[in-house]
Amino acid sequence: MKTKQKGILGEQLVLLDLLKKGFIVSKPVNEDSPYDLLVDTKEELLRIQVKFRNNWDVPRARSWVDKNGSHVRYYLKNEVHVFALCNEKLDLICYVPFSMAGACLFDEASKTAWRYLKKDFTSFPPNRENYKKLLRNGKELSEKVKHTAINMISGGKSLTETSNELGIPYHTIRKWKEHNL
Repeated sequence: MKTKQKGILGEQLVLLDLLKKGFIVSKPVNEDSPYDLLVDTKEELLRIQVKFRNNWDVPRARSWVDKNGSHVRYYLKNEVHVFALCNEKLDLICYVPFSMAGACLFDEASKTAWRYLKKDFTSFPPNRENYKKLLRNGKELSEKVKHTAINMISGGKSLTETSNELGIPYHTIRKWKEHNL
């Protein structure tokens, strides 16, 4: 399936899910809008960016290639409220608030590291208090995890082994190592 087809399929899956939940859903007329859907929750209008992914990383930016080369544009807080992540199995949609851009969602908890679990992000609209609690817990544990990762690398473990053992994305550990964090 081509990238454009995946995007259309993802939008339709999220649209159907939100309609089944009783929300009023609209789509922008122009394709270059920073969001894919607009949802009326009766309390607020939420702008949703849909991502059809083969991983569960919450995006920070969108990228594209055209005749002028490769481009990257970071999402801005006033453009998107929620990211809706769909997977290729078409069995799960996760609704993640903008404040979690760059995070990664997992299937199960880890004994050694803080993890955001997919099951905590399936409701819509997002429960802000639940997310605030998750973010607070994650920030408290991130320093401990960071030190554990650096100690593992200093002790001779590879970045890949450390990533797999702690359940943290490889690029995050590489960044910590490169910046001596």
